[in-house]
Amino acid sequence: MAKLVHGFAWYAYPDPFRDESQPPGHPFGGADGAAKVPDEVVFYRPLAPGDAGIHNEIKPDVYLVVTRTMLHPKINKGWEVDPALLTEKFKTGDEQVRMTRVIKAHKTRCGEVTEGEFRLATG
Repeated sequence: MAKLVHGFAWYAYPDPFRDESQPPGHPFGGADGAAKVPDEVVFYRPLAPGDAGIHNEIKPDVYLVVTRTMLHPKINKGWEVDPALLTEKFKTGDEQVRMTRVIKAHKTRCGEVTEGEFRLATG
């Protein structure tokens, strides 16, 4: 079974200037350790080396975040966010997420944000 979602793709990563002795935590982690995902976020997931169709660097602790609007998601201190550089061939190595189509690349102050439709595996 699959679910189709529409949204704008972002790449969240730990701030490269943070204190490296501290683990980055979670982009949406609360003080109690539970994720506190903002309303504008449709879905998010860690990126992995087996993921295809993404031109951002895949390294530990990076996430794909899809939002309802072109505005970048609100993330925790110690994290940064850039547009995710996706192609229509984007899919995760475990095939749980796949780009079904790129709708449009929107020019923003922080670069081109991909608006797309994603198939999410459910159940």
